[in-house]
Amino acid sequence: MSEFIESTWENELELNQLKCDQNEESATRVYICSPCNNDSVIKKYQNIIAARYYMYYANKHMNVHTNAPHAYLSVLLNDKDPAERSIALEFGLKMLELCDMIFVCGTKVSNGMRGEIVKALKMGKPVTCYHPLMKEKIDAIILEEKLDNKLFAYNHMYPVLGSNPSELIPIWRCSA
Repeated sequence: MSEFIESTWENELELNQLKCDQNEESATRVYICSPCNNDSVIKKYQNIIAARYYMYYANKHMNVHTNAPHAYLSVLLNDKDPAERSIALEFGLKMLELCDMIFVCGTKVSNGMRGEIVKALKMGKPVTCYHPLMKEKIDAIILEEKLDNKLFAYNHMYPVLGSNPSELIPIWRCSA
């Protein structure tokens, strides 16, 4: 039998994550904050794959070690079960504590993302977004929560990180 696994960006992401784990001081640890939950299974899957792609892109183009727990836990845990959602949210916030900074991707802010952004800023972690609409939304959160905006930045140099999941992941890829 001559079957083989095709090398893809997803394989490269996983290999790079393992390499970063072996060389702990090599890279800044970045928490990827992006939408996940959706009532549509297809859109939720797009969100999950987009989170993984944001991880890959930031790792490859910015040389950072990325974490996006929702990119994997959403497949393992049921978001509609309050106990399982609580586990996922708690794990995500623990991962956020381990990271040096947070990248907010896409143009939508979910309730979970809002909590992550607020927690990161309260912990003194830099928060960066990559889309002008997201900048406006995070500015509003900072104002509402009365947080210091000195740790918040908008970066237009990596527009892929500001892309919506539907722009990154075609519907055809989501229908098996």
